[in-house]
Amino acid sequence: MKRAIASLLVGVALLSAASHCRASEKPTQAQQPADKAQARAVEAQAKGQRVTIKLRSGANVRGNMPYKSGGSVSGKIEQITVTGLTITEAGPGGQLTASVDYSDIAEIKVRNSVLKVLKDIGLVTAIAVGVIVLLPVITAAVLYAVITGHNC
Repeated sequence: MKRAIASLLVGVALLSAASHCRASEKPTQAQQPADKAQARAVEAQAKGQRVTIKLRSGANVRGNMPYKSGGSVSGKIEQITVTGLTITEAGPGGQLTASVDYSDIAEIKVRNSVLKVLKDIGLVTAIAVGVIVLLPVITAAVLYAVITGHNC
């Protein structure tokens, strides 16, 4: 009986060590290679899509685009180099630019134009529904004021 329990414990220890080794082999987001970010940037630039770049903590961004460490910057990709990329965005005071090294990028998200259109349609629909719902209430209030002789 003691031998079976000891064998079972050794087997569990070996399995947990093996699964721990496999888990540590899987690259985390911080360990993902820069070529994946570069490939995503090239694809977005070719399609003319806007991107949102999530920055690593302590990232160094060159240019006049405002950002927070660990935050994000967004715009269209203007230039891609071996070490990083440059994005631009039209701002209130003119063109905003940000140059980011691949080592400072945590993630690049390509904005989906279909979702943007659906979001815009949803906003317009919500405004229209709000007007349709409020119109009878406003009309009733105005008619009540007119009938009762109240000046608003």
